[in-house]
Amino acid sequence: MKFSITQKNFKADKEVRDFVDEKLGKLDNKFQIKISNASIVLQKKKYLFYAEIRVQAKNVRVFGESTSENSIFAAIEQSINKVETQLKKHKEKVKGRKSKASLAHKKRNQDLGDVTETLDAENARPDGSILDRVDLEHKILQPMSVEEAVLQMDTVSEKMFEVFINSRTNEINVIYRKGGNGYGVIVQKK
Repeated sequence: MKFSITQKNFKADKEVRDFVDEKLGKLDNKFQIKISNASIVLQKKKYLFYAEIRVQAKNVRVFGESTSENSIFAAIEQSINKVETQLKKHKEKVKGRKSKASLAHKKRNQDLGDVTETLDAENARPDGSILDRVDLEHKILQPMSVEEAVLQMDTVSEKMFEVFINSRTNEINVIYRKGGNGYGVIVQKK
């Protein structure tokens, strides 16, 4: 895991760095997520210690900040607790989304098997081979918001589009990259 510490009006010694490393490592293990990047800002403003922590992992970015009059360690601890709370919420949200959708996915996968057989029969050539240019990809669609779909696309830079179930409307949507840095969303017309 990479993490950077920015210091303002404060000099973080090895003890502070080790403390941050230990706390972030515990988050890594507790939630079984791979933290890819963490940014920590430590600052002393007159009599207050200020800690801001930004954590980025697969499909999630969280932020926690706190101040303490006692010590920088207390401010870091409180910030880590806020980050931990957000990670718990994210984990429960993903877990709930998966359990609700699992029955629907099983049904869709059964239907997809029937569609695959139909496609194979329709695309078969007289000699029995399937068209070489057609790739059939089986995908389990995940319910997510449009914002989460954008984050999903950002994690893999070469992805041009993402098919997903819109968690707000419960319909299949496609999000795609437009020229430049924009995105477009295709929704089913009723």
